[in-house]
Amino acid sequence: MNEDIKKQIQEVHAWLDKHVQVFVEPQAVTLSDFSVNWDEFSGDFRVALDAVELPFKLRFGLETSGETKFHLPMFHSPLGAPASYAAIELTPKTLAAIKHSLLMC
Repeated sequence: MNEDIKKQIQEVHAWLDKHVQVFVEPQAVTLSDFSVNWDEFSGDFRVALDAVELPFKLRFGLETSGETKFHLPMFHSPLGAPASYAAIELTPKTLAAIKHSLLMC
């Protein structure tokens, strides 16, 4: 692998370590403030972890399989890297709680 590419990968990882918000596993996950496009069954919603609301909304929609999917906010091409990365990190249990809640709506 080219040394310039290795250096860029290291720089991107360092940038992500600094900018990705990491959230610890909460005791409670609350979904609220839904905006829904009923024609496409897509939209967005707010998430609170232990009553602390995240400063952005998460988007959701239907997959071609009919399953409801939600999307984390993303960084697109940080430092010119040809990739996108999640801007937040949630625990697997938190992600599962959000998915389960969406299925119950």
